[in-house]
Amino acid sequence: FSGLANNEAFIRTVSEAGCELVHSLSFDDHHRYEGADINKIVQAVTKKKADLLVTTAKDYARNLESQQWPVDLIVLTLEVVFVDKPAFGEYIRQSL
Repeated sequence: FSGLANNEAFIRTVSEAGCELVHSLSFDDHHRYEGADINKIVQAVTKKKADLLVTTAKDYARNLESQQWPVDLIVLTLEVVFVDKPAFGEYIRQSL
């Protein structure tokens, strides 16, 4: 599950990482997860007999850290690595 501007890209990333998706739930960007959302996620896990849940670090930080899940929750993070750090720094300086 994810609440991003581009949920499809997240779903594609999870799939390309080798996960067999049995279901996905997409929420609006910056979504604040509430009880009904949690119930919807848990019901989907139960109905689809999912082995685990996958979400983003951004979504996990939105009120989900203390939530108990019926299966393991995997939180994906994003790491940005600059191949040419000095060139990127120069680009930023010129853009300001």
